[in-house]
Amino acid sequence: MSVVDKVASELRSRRFLTTDEIELQEALVSVFDEVSLSHTREASLEGQDRIDFLLEEGVGIEVKIKGSLTDVTRQLARYAESPLVASLVLVTTRSNHRGVPPEIRGKTVHVVYLSPL
Repeated sequence: MSVVDKVASELRSRRFLTTDEIELQEALVSVFDEVSLSHTREASLEGQDRIDFLLEEGVGIEVKIKGSLTDVTRQLARYAESPLVASLVLVTTRSNHRGVPPEIRGKTVHVVYLSPL
């Protein structure tokens, strides 16, 4: 199972009791630790860009509970430019974020939608 599949499966199988982005990131750290996924938090990419998590195999994870689809897509496009990122996972509680393209700048994008409380 790929890292992306493992992350998506683990996150979709859980209920997160938070509506705060920082608390959700903390919850993700607990999941990553529990399933032994090596990760770097607030990983530096190009320029001043920092993605919420960078996992093994170059899987970049961005957590969003706010923002427009356009803004989130633009942010993911910047991250996709980095040679450190092989694929992206957007973890979100916003249903409209499910409209993110499945590929940005030649890199696959997976959306993990977590139903808000």
